[in-house]
Amino acid sequence: MKKDRRHKPSRLPDLAALAAKLRTFAVRQRALPLLYIEFSARGPDTGAAALRRAATYKQATARALKASVGSVLRKGDLVAAGSGGKWFIALLSARPPGTSPQSSDVDLGVAAERLRLAVQRELARVQEPVAGKATSAQRVRVRSGWNVLEPSENPLEALRHAVRGAALVARIEERRATVLAAVTHELRTPLTAIIGFAERLQAQPAAPRRARYLDIIIDESKRLQRLAEGLIDIGSWTAGSLRLNCEEQTLRAIAQAAAQTAAERAAAKRVKILVRGDAAALIDHDRCLQICINLIDNAVRYSPQGGCVTVNLNGTSRVSTLSVADEGPGFSAPTRRTAGTAFGAGADGKVGLGLAIAKVLVLAHGGAMSIQKSATGGGMVSVTFPRRKAPQTKNSAGTNRCL
Repeated sequence: MKKDRRHKPSRLPDLAALAAKLRTFAVRQRALPLLYIEFSARGPDTGAAALRRAATYKQATARALKASVGSVLRKGDLVAAGSGGKWFIALLSARPPGTSPQSSDVDLGVAAERLRLAVQRELARVQEPVAGKATSAQRVRVRSGWNVLEPSENPLEALRHAVRGAALVARIEERRATVLAAVTHELRTPLTAIIGFAERLQAQPAAPRRARYLDIIIDESKRLQRLAEGLIDIGSWTAGSLRLNCEEQTLRAIAQAAAQTAAERAAAKRVKILVRGDAAALIDHDRCLQICINLIDNAVRYSPQGGCVTVNLNGTSRVSTLSVADEGPGFSAPTRRTAGTAFGAGADGKVGLGLAIAKVLVLAHGGAMSIQKSATGGGMVSVTFPRRKAPQTKNSAGTNRCL
């Protein structure tokens, strides 16, 4: 008999090993709740490094599953590892036979999230031999999902379908968490300013800078309003119901108005905002102003102290281009791939709404957005607007390339 040389804590069966037990449950017409864990990490999928990473994930997950018995899991629940140790499942088979597996999606969601956190904590305990270097555990993202495995004459095929469904739930939940983080991040700054300066006015009713404090409160309130309107526009665009009131207008006046809106934040960092050139385009004035504000505000945010943000405008007979360049660290290659996608997280893990809202509004105009390095090595975002009416576009979802 061949000896099992796998590390003891990582001895998780594969899906095929569950076939006999799944047939027993199918004969009894028992449906089983299914919890799903999946890993997503930067780095190659093949080679020695990938094998070591997979082994690390598998060992950490096995330890987390074992530690979860008595809280999330029960003794007797079925666990298995997927192909290459990239994902894992736990079938909650140790519940009493009369327990309904569909009693509450919320309960399954809570159980899946608790299991995800347990695995994430176990991964965080893994240490690299090189001091100060980010570990593979810290770079990896752990997703969790859930589903219900229905009884079937072909239990392994039914299990594969259930796992696919759970994987889809995991991606949806990850996106929802990212959206929540993005909204929270964007709301925190203006709310902090509004509350802080309102408290100053309350404490000092006759403050000599009363007018200045009120201006800040009004500016930050307008910022919150723009954010709310941007979220509404994203929802309308996704539903195919976003309507623009487009007229031929010059971009310089809009860019200057956007620069004035960001002037306070720029002055705090001694950042200059320059607007160069001019061009005409067929645009919705308010939406185009929001695009410019988002791009300039983002450039100011990442500019160094005493830096410069340059807005360049130029056009041809067919399109007009607006480019916003800064002298900051620029966009890394991973960030260029995710920036501008709906609530995408950058390479540093930070999320935001500015570029996502801007891109949706640019696409609604029939234009395009590109992200590259500026001439000074910083970041640059360029958007194009048509000079004539663009064909109607239903939505920006595109093809699903994740699954």
